[in-house]
Amino acid sequence: MNKHDSEPLFTEFPPIAKSEWLEKINKDLKGADFEEKLVWKTTEGFTLQPFYTQEDLRELSTPERFQNQDLNTAQVPLGARQWENRPEIVVEDLKKANQMALEALNNGADGIAFNLSAYASPIDFSTLLAEIQTRYCGISFLLKEGFKNFVQEYLGYITQTGQEVTQLNGCIHTSTTPSPDDIKALMNSPARDSSLRFIPINLPTLPDTVSERVATLLFKATTILNTLIDQGCQIEHIVPHISFSFPVSNNYFFEMAGLRALRTLFYEMIKEYGVKDYPAHRVYLHVRSSIRTDYATEEEHYTNLLANTTQAMSAIIGGCNALTVTPHDADLKVNNRFSCRIARNVSTVLREEAYFDKVADPAAGSYYLETLSYKIAEKAWSRFQEML
Repeated sequence: MNKHDSEPLFTEFPPIAKSEWLEKINKDLKGADFEEKLVWKTTEGFTLQPFYTQEDLRELSTPERFQNQDLNTAQVPLGARQWENRPEIVVEDLKKANQMALEALNNGADGIAFNLSAYASPIDFSTLLAEIQTRYCGISFLLKEGFKNFVQEYLGYITQTGQEVTQLNGCIHTSTTPSPDDIKALMNSPARDSSLRFIPINLPTLPDTVSERVATLLFKATTILNTLIDQGCQIEHIVPHISFSFPVSNNYFFEMAGLRALRTLFYEMIKEYGVKDYPAHRVYLHVRSSIRTDYATEEEHYTNLLANTTQAMSAIIGGCNALTVTPHDADLKVNNRFSCRIARNVSTVLREEAYFDKVADPAAGSYYLETLSYKIAEKAWSRFQEML
């Protein structure tokens, strides 16, 4: 037996202190200013060093407490962690939308988001949801108006067809925040006993910085929580129905860190409200890609495939619960089966071929990402306090 077979690889190398790395870097700079040459002054308002070591993690309070926070403990055979592959279908014709949903669900999607924001006619759920097994996939909706009535009608349809409201999954998204009275009415209805997330915390567009996005989402969540609690709702009944929904950009590592920061801060925040036994992985994050067609991509929009992939990677590594990948030619108004299939397959390839579901929290322990997550959380919390 080779003596190396039973020894960790890195025992061959002596540990190197951060001070030794800095000494070597300054020597190689030959008198150039370290701060000017190598330190990154970010638009977030903080600086980032050119490298990080284990010594930097000792200064942080969060990494060990939140590592592997996305571990899939409910359905372990499915993998270390799972996210819902949720394509969006813009509804113009109910029957056609149903056919598109069935095709997606039979070819890799785990859920569907029906975009009803431009559909003015009454919804015939028997047509829209024909042959869709709502018990086994997440069915979500994006609404422009009629929030409370829509949810009540949807739950009524589920009950009339002999399905269990308690087994529903999915989210109700709105272009504007629903009124507290509407949410309270649903909290006092059978919706409260379902897994349906009907308290949307949405962010339609991207702020200038990731920390600003996190702060804005936290502020919106706090506003809704405080209002509902003042109206007599119990915090334990509110939190399971909250979903955060927002786009991500091409800012690869910052997007990962932003998702991790949002989950950490909201988890800590609801503990201050008295919520107990609510694991961090249940803080529900729905992420969508934000590709666009501009002068550079109008004629060669396939470059958006790269943006979709890197944004999806940021979302998954950052710990999203659901992911919507926008078709790469969406802005050109030429959506077709090909582009929808490619968008849907981004999640599939990252799961089945890149094995992103085999590791619970790929970012855990990364010196750089742990530090970046902490800095964004710190900046976002400071901004959030200014908003209050």
